[in-house]
Amino acid sequence: MVRTLSPEEMDAFVHASGAKIRQEWEVLKEKYKNKTATPFEQMQVGGHYRTKMIFILLSQDVIEQDNGVFQDLDAALARLSQQICEMTGLEGDFVEFTMKDLIAKGYLRVDDIQGKTRVSWAHHSGNVPVSE
Repeated sequence: MVRTLSPEEMDAFVHASGAKIRQEWEVLKEKYKNKTATPFEQMQVGGHYRTKMIFILLSQDVIEQDNGVFQDLDAALARLSQQICEMTGLEGDFVEFTMKDLIAKGYLRVDDIQGKTRVSWAHHSGNVPVSE
């Protein structure tokens, strides 16, 4: 005979089953924060934060909404990075590194026109990121 669990019992089971994984994840995030993580752990946690950041950039149209024109790339990155940090709670160095990486890989486009700088997604210009 098979017994069906109630919704409360199912929730309790799922919560209990995932407790060890959540605990291990918190330890990994702490190691990442303290810079004691292995390269593999850095990739796992950093990848999680990068995905979180890119999801927010896309789902909240951060790049499109902040389509201001700046004096140079440094000013544009500083403004966008500050805004992203406030939205995500991520550290500034990580955000700036990720933004520069998105530019270097061709996902974000930087246009310098008449001494003014604008950042946009590459797909808006018809450019396609290069695959590695």
